Amino acid sequence: MATLSSRFLSQSIGVKSEFPKFTVVTDERSLDCKSKCSCHFTRKQKLNRNGLNRKKAGQMINYFEKINDGKLFAISPNSIEIALDKRIQTNVIEDRTTFMFRTEIGGQVKVVVSQKSMNYVISVELISLTDVCYQNLELHWGIFRSDSSCWVLLDSENSPSGTDLVKSESGEDCMKTLFKKTCSGEHSLELMFDSCQAPFYISFIVYSPFDSAWGNSQIRTHRKTNFVVPVGIGRGNPLPLGVSLNDDGSTNFSLFSRNAENVVLCLYDENTAKPALEIELDPYINRSGDMWHVSLSSVRQYLSYGFRCKGAILWDKGNRYHMRRILLDPYAKILGNFNYNEGGSVPLVKCLGRLYTETAFDWDGDTSPWKFKLQPGIILCVPWLKNYLRQILSFWSSKLSQKFNHMPHEKKFRAVSFLSIPMEKLMVYRLNVGRFTEDMSSLLPKDIAGTFLGVIQKLHHLKNLGVNALLLEPIFPFDELKGPYYPYNFFAPMNKYGPLRDGISACTSMKEMVKALHANGLEVLLEMVFTHTAEGGDSLCQTISFRGIDNSSYYIVDRNVESEGGNVLNCNHPMVQTMILDCLRHWVHEYHVDGFCFINSSSLAKGSDGELLTLSPLIEAIAFDPILSHAKIIADCWSPLDMQCKEIHFPHWKKWAEMNARFCYDVRNFLRGEGLLSNLATRLCGSGDIFSDGRGPSFSFNYIARNFGLPLVDLVSFSGSELSAELSWNCGEEGPTSTPVVLESRLKQIRNFLFILYISLGVPVLNMGDEYGQSTGGSTLYSNRKSFDWGSLRTDFGVQTTQYVTFLSSLRTKRSDLLQRKHFMKIEHLDWHGEDQSQPQWEAPSSKFLAVTVNTGDDETETRSNGGDLYFAINAHGSSECAVLPQVSNNMAWFCLVDTSLPYPGFFSMEGIPIDQPATSIAIYSMKPHSCTLFEARKIS
Repeated sequence: MATLSSRFLSQSIGVKSEFPKFTVVTDERSLDCKSKCSCHFTRKQKLNRNGLNRKKAGQMINYFEKINDGKLFAISPNSIEIALDKRIQTNVIEDRTTFMFRTEIGGQVKVVVSQKSMNYVISVELISLTDVCYQNLELHWGIFRSDSSCWVLLDSENSPSGTDLVKSESGEDCMKTLFKKTCSGEHSLELMFDSCQAPFYISFIVYSPFDSAWGNSQIRTHRKTNFVVPVGIGRGNPLPLGVSLNDDGSTNFSLFSRNAENVVLCLYDENTAKPALEIELDPYINRSGDMWHVSLSSVRQYLSYGFRCKGAILWDKGNRYHMRRILLDPYAKILGNFNYNEGGSVPLVKCLGRLYTETAFDWDGDTSPWKFKLQPGIILCVPWLKNYLRQILSFWSSKLSQKFNHMPHEKKFRAVSFLSIPMEKLMVYRLNVGRFTEDMSSLLPKDIAGTFLGVIQKLHHLKNLGVNALLLEPIFPFDELKGPYYPYNFFAPMNKYGPLRDGISACTSMKEMVKALHANGLEVLLEMVFTHTAEGGDSLCQTISFRGIDNSSYYIVDRNVESEGGNVLNCNHPMVQTMILDCLRHWVHEYHVDGFCFINSSSLAKGSDGELLTLSPLIEAIAFDPILSHAKIIADCWSPLDMQCKEIHFPHWKKWAEMNARFCYDVRNFLRGEGLLSNLATRLCGSGDIFSDGRGPSFSFNYIARNFGLPLVDLVSFSGSELSAELSWNCGEEGPTSTPVVLESRLKQIRNFLFILYISLGVPVLNMGDEYGQSTGGSTLYSNRKSFDWGSLRTDFGVQTTQYVTFLSSLRTKRSDLLQRKHFMKIEHLDWHGEDQSQPQWEAPSSKFLAVTVNTGDDETETRSNGGDLYFAINAHGSSECAVLPQVSNNMAWFCLVDTSLPYPGFFSMEGIPIDQPATSIAIYSMKPHSCTLFEARKIS
């Protein structure tokens, strides 16, 4: 049965073809005399975006079968006519592409590449050439794939008929085919190739054996180059970048490189370490601006791909091209394994993108946080609610109208559930996917341990802690010697996190992890490192991807700007900005990720010359991107390059939250006895000095310890001179000890840190391992972090600290009216106390006691829970202090919920211990050194 392809379009080089119109005609004599068919195809019809209307095309094909043989003719770049010739029997053309070239002497060369059954037919026609001796014109040609200077010559069995092997004028071997003169006086010829020989390029010149008037026997293009035409290779599309499927089923490859002179696509099969096929992209056909692109009808026989980029090595301009390096596509979504070749003076690292189309993942009702989901529940047929939804969700309006207007009244029950957890309700747990379950103590099978599936197996621990969001350390492919903060690629998950340790299983298992976490009420946040890569500078020569594709575009190459090794990305370059946005949309759309934390965020606000931009285009674009509009975006000023926090006034656009490094510094400093009351109070109340500029306390992500520097237990165990930047205190002895007094102080300090973290306004962030006392032995290096020890959770310290964190999480949820506020507390709702119930000495370095009464007030905008005022006190003195509890009404009493100085299990209780207080006087509670207390006013039953 004959088929009509929607790709049957006439194209010109450098001109974007529009979809043509078609007309059915019959021909009893010649194409010059056409008569319309007496059928319903006589009127002209426009092609849709996918080609011919499927129904109409089928009707046309059935009609053709009744009229002997059909022949297809392309008679102009803007129209396609289907002619039926009863005298000529030919194969139906499946695909046809026309190229028009100007020559250096005037006139044109028209080349038509047609696919007929299992063959490619190349028709070459000379149009209006002047000053040429038209006797015995010859086509001198050859084919190539990866190198236009190296022609592949065909043997007699595979070469087209009428073709001979000859020497060109330059002495090189080439194929020769004679032109024939047509009835219209033009010269033309046809070459036929078996389709199995494709893809390739045919390169040719027109040769006249007699000198012409213009003094040259060779005719070339107006650029004085060979005519080059792709066969079995489509021009491709510049967008989207990376690998994608076209509507016609072909595979499109697109790569950005502004400074490359040539780009070669390298395809690999499963049996070779070298490319099975290399295709050099023609800069006149396969390049649009700075985009190199090509399409192939089929890549089923290939598994992986990469690129080679050719260009000059210009040290002053930053170009670093290496022709022999196979480069990883920056947009590769699935990666192969890394190969290390240590044979040369510099080890070569190679990684390829996988040519694999993922099957549709069954999310089973899971939706991304900003998507709306219809469920049985609230009646939406209420007029005002229906109108409100129409205004907010304009793109749903027509669907809602149809649904409600045509639905029986008794079935108009739907609810819109928004799955995103409000920022102020978050309680975050930061973890490393590999280290979380890779230890033998996890008791997981080897194929599950250290993977995304391993996180699913330990969901019970996360839920027990009371966290509702996971902050994952970078999960994309990284340099395993340097750690996850030195990535190679941004679009794919790390292969070793999949059960089969390959790219496909990593992608699938990550989606399963996200789906399971969402089903259990946990959001997924990703740490993103867009400021640098694992590729080193010139001294390291680690050319894996960006450096070899377009170093001067992707990286900062200004030698006057310190770029920490030459691998700092130029984030505000337009193409790097586009890549970052595409990456974030990819994780949100494909993996249902709920938000991102941007490491070294201060660099996102810098230009190519290192200056701080007042309004960074990248930061603004992320804040207002429509796809990312409901994703949580968090700035983290910590830099893995020098292990320091580089704080700036971040241009937040009232959208960006921030990792609050000042919270960490001020709380550490106060509990070791050196901070000011004013600094501590500011952190307790949500860091208004940072977030009162149109945001709120919910934009402050608070932490005490994180995955660099000292872990929580080491903050109270090591304080040598080399650790002065950590603001730690060893409680009297350095390192491990068995002294009871020191151990008691350390235990209280750990409880104090967790207490302040969870009762402060903002989002608490707990680091993996701190719940059982993970230690690095006083090392601040990330490389000294150990895998999660599940056995330590069963120790006395692990049990009581885990239960304490669970209690604090429950307390935040229960008293969300005071501890999980979106807005700052009003001044009249806070009553601060210093020592002996006096006013606090805010700026006195010797003042180490602070207490505050937080009353519920009458703010109806906040949700009230069962409970009265809260009173908490922090004593950083080395001696006891008295906390004076305010007087309460007759039917109320104070209950002690937390006293970090008491032994386990009595130092925390949700029921609380009632405090005796005479009706007409105040109550005094004695606090031990280095301790915190919390009281709640409750009704007396």
